Order: sequence, then structure tokens, then C-alpha cells
Amino acid sequence: MDSGVVKATRITLVVLFYWAVSMSLVFMNKWVMKQFNFPYPLFITWVQLLVAEFFILILGFLSPRVGGALSIFAPLEWDWSIAKKIIPLTIVWILMMASSNICLKFTEVTFYQVARALTILWSILFQTFEFPDLVVSNPAKFACFIVFSGFIVGSYGEVNFEWAGWISGVISSMFVAYYNNSIKKSLVFVDNSSWRLMIYNTTWAIFFFIPVLFVTGELVVFDPVATSLLTNEVAQGIVWTGVLGYLINIAIFLQMKMTSPLTGTISGTVKGVLQVLFGWLIFQNAISRTNFLGICLVIGGSSWYSYIQYLKMLDREKAKAEQERKDQEAADNVAAVVVEEEK
Repeated sequence: MDSGVVKATRITLVVLFYWAVSMSLVFMNKWVMKQFNFPYPLFITWVQLLVAEFFILILGFLSPRVGGALSIFAPLEWDWSIAKKIIPLTIVWILMMASSNICLKFTEVTFYQVARALTILWSILFQTFEFPDLVVSNPAKFACFIVFSGFIVGSYGEVNFEWAGWISGVISSMFVAYYNNSIKKSLVFVDNSSWRLMIYNTTWAIFFFIPVLFVTGELVVFDPVATSLLTNEVAQGIVWTGVLGYLINIAIFLQMKMTSPLTGTISGTVKGVLQVLFGWLIFQNAISRTNFLGICLVIGGSSWYSYIQYLKMLDREKAKAEQERKDQEAADNVAAVVVEEEK
């Protein structure tokens, strides 16, 4: 088979895998909370962390012993000097996951993407605070305006609007943006290994989540009423969300490794459209025309902004390559002069 066809097939399978896992995670979380009326999104998040820790321990143990495909996973480790530095990021990660599941609890799947649409705007705001000299291009500003307009229009047109879902969506998008802007600083501590970072992040999060569950009353094993809701079917559903929660890390890793940034942008856009469509078909959510317009504006504006950032990245790489070429020419000229003088 032609190598180009093989590569295209692999990329297609990776993208489809990412779509399937990402959408299934959202749908499974919503199904557990809605179908079984299980109103404990933070407990679900905590169980997902426990399942992720299970996979981390198993794969971390097997990685150095089996090798091969498993070698991508980091061997087990725990360095207190590194662990202490990861704590701030873990706290943000906990708040991001918790607010996302709370948002999903109070919103329909079709509105979920709109409720968390302000991530781009929060990201620019955080970057501006960190880099005061940052210049945002006019096309990027207009793309952000489209996203914000979609957020307002979609919120206004949401049939089953709830303030709790709206507010948690805004908070969730804020923490997603802050986490994305902060993760690079923490990756430095683990040699830029996302798998090593996951070991520390997940382990810390499990312990930090326990007092949160106590305060919110979601540590259901101590509540007879809640325990009665935790049937075998619900428990299995929650565990499956944990499995999907871990698989999404693998899916994101593979998509970033095997596709270009542009392909990743297109993949995210199409996934957003499919998630709304399948969410509407599966959960039969009512969508008003105004809400539909808001969804289109959010997806369209987000896609345009991502494309603008992709072009910006290409310009940076082009400028870097040009500078390297000039530096090499200058070095060659100096070397030529030295050789000429030696003669």
C-alpha cells in the first residue's frame, strides 16, 4: 500500500478516535447525571481521577518492563521536590474539572459548548496580564467578538436556561484558559513530559478533592440517601466515564503527535458540530433558532481564531528559519575570512 495512503489512514483513525472518546465522555457524564438522576458531579470527577490513577499505576509499572508501544507512558515516579512545584497547577486542574462537570449537570449537551465558549477570551486576558506588550491582531479581536456574540445569543436563546449552568460554564472556561496558559511552566519541571505531569497532577488531585467532597456533601459513601442512588448500573457508568477520561489523554496525545496544528483545528471544529448534532439526537434537547445561531457563531468564531493562531505560528516558524539561515550565512562568512587570513 502507498505510504501516503497509510499515513492518511492513520491520521483519519486517530482523528476518529479523538472524536469518539471526546464526545463519548461528555455524553456518558450527562447520561449518568440525567438518566439516573445522580446529582453529584464532583463525586463523578473524583471517581474519574481514581480510575485514571489505576491506569497510571498499571501502565507506569509495565512501561519500563514491556517497552514497545507502552514506552510512551512514563514509569512510576514521585519526587517531592517536583511534586511541591506541581501543586498550584493541580489546584487549577481540580477547579477546571469540577466546574466543567457542574456546568454539564445544569446545562443541556447542545448548550454545553456555548456555556464554555469564553475560553479564548479568558486566554487572551491572562496572556495580556502576563505579557503587557502583547498585541492582538484585528482579525483575532473580531473572531473573539464573534465568539462573545455567540455566547450572548446562545445564552439568550437557550430553552432550558439555568443560571447555575451558565455561571459554572463561565468559571469553567476561565480555569481551562488559565490551565492552558500555565501548563507549560509546570511541564518544565518534568522535562516537558505530559505523562510524567499526569502522575503528579492526578495523585495530588485525588487527595485534594476529598475535603472538597466533604464540604459540598458529595462524599456519597457517608450519605445513606446518596448511597441508595449509587446502584450498580450508576457505578458502572461512572467507572466508564473514568476510563474515557483517561483515554482522552491518549487521544489528545496521538492527535497532537500525528497531525498538523491545522488538522487539529479542523478536527476540533468538526467535533464541536458533531457533538451538538449527536447531543440533540441522543438527548432530544430543544434548540431554538436563536440558540442555534449562537452555537454557529461560537463554533465559527472559535474556528477562525484557531486558524489565525495557526497562521501566526507559521509566520513565527518562517521567521525563525530565516534567522537561522542568516546566522548560518554569517558564520560561514566568518569561517571563510578566517581561512583566508590563515593563508
